[in-house]
Amino acid sequence: MWYKKWWGVGILFFICLLTPLFVLYIYQTIKFTYLFSTRDPQTVIAEIEKNKKLISVSRLFSAKSRVGDIDIKRIESVHAGPTFGNPKAKVRIVEFLDYGCPFTKQVDSIVQSYVRLHPADVFLMFRDLPLTDLHPHAELLAIAARCMWKQNDANRFLRYHSLLLGNQDLQDEVSLRRFALDVGANIDVFDECVKMKLPEVDIKTSVDDAVALDLQGTPTFFFNGVRIQGAMDDSTFGYIIDQAKKLVK
Repeated sequence: MWYKKWWGVGILFFICLLTPLFVLYIYQTIKFTYLFSTRDPQTVIAEIEKNKKLISVSRLFSAKSRVGDIDIKRIESVHAGPTFGNPKAKVRIVEFLDYGCPFTKQVDSIVQSYVRLHPADVFLMFRDLPLTDLHPHAELLAIAARCMWKQNDANRFLRYHSLLLGNQDLQDEVSLRRFALDVGANIDVFDECVKMKLPEVDIKTSVDDAVALDLQGTPTFFFNGVRIQGAMDDSTFGYIIDQAKKLVK
């Protein structure tokens, strides 16, 4: 019998090896044919891309993919910068941001919403990375934001922070001062801080740290030391935090 010969055994082994792959191929073909015939193709494509992104996130948080040579203390050095949430939380999030960056603007409401809804679960640190080659007023915006933080009112700062990101077409000094008045800042103190560029040293330190970390753009996040760059939707943000929690024993 042919299947008792060595080459017959080889053929049977090869068939057994390929059968699961063939079944998977048929299943995926039927699945995607059904999805594309019953749902909007763009929605299906978006879901596929999102699933691929979540798989990539999982790999980043795996033990083999974690970056082991980054100085966590340097990443999380707040330098008198804005911090929110619970300093003892298991998940520590550092966001390097640029107030002129549209992607920073895109993700900001998601970040703020999560921290507002889960204040005990995360500790968020804002750090500045003004990309002045792309956004000429970025450093001025960072100075104004830090000057607002110096007024020791977290809610007022967040309102100002949101105004800066929400009005990226208004980046002149007159607009920055008007925003400060809108949130009820001590305007004399704010004006002096901006004029003297008092936060400049802290911002430079933040930029130096970003350069040392070879950051390429904003926003760049570190979730318990794991780097993830770019904007994301709320479900992805929550998924990332769930993965970050698994790093803490």
